[in-house]
Amino acid sequence: CVACPTGSYSAAGGRQASDCWCAAGYTGSYADNCRACAAGKYKASLGPGECEACAAGKYSSLSAASACASCPAYSNTTTTGATSINACACLPGYIGMDGEDCSICPAGKYKTGSNPGSCVACPTGSYSAAGGRQASDCWCA
Repeated sequence: CVACPTGSYSAAGGRQASDCWCAAGYTGSYADNCRACAAGKYKASLGPGECEACAAGKYSSLSAASACASCPAYSNTTTTGATSINACACLPGYIGMDGEDCSICPAGKYKTGSNPGSCVACPTGSYSAAGGRQASDCWCA
């Protein structure tokens, strides 16, 4: 038996190189031209096919990925094809450093945008529920 080239596999009983298919995480049609998916992309299945960009809310920092990892809870990426967990930013109404766990803004505060900023206090005499996303979430107390 001769092993299939790197990044490819064959079913038991394969007899020639053309029986080798690109593995998950590798793009190309047959074993002789399989290339690893770049970071930020993945290919989930064995066989021919193209690598796809990780969807918003997911990332892949490794090449040859067969799946993308999800951002931590209450965070998202602003684009597809993210290559690092640091592309995951807390959603409006949540605080935390990019790529880390996010905490909800407490009642009486809000945070706009997906960034590592702080929660801002509602204007004097107004109040909001926890997780306020904008000043208009504050109402007169």
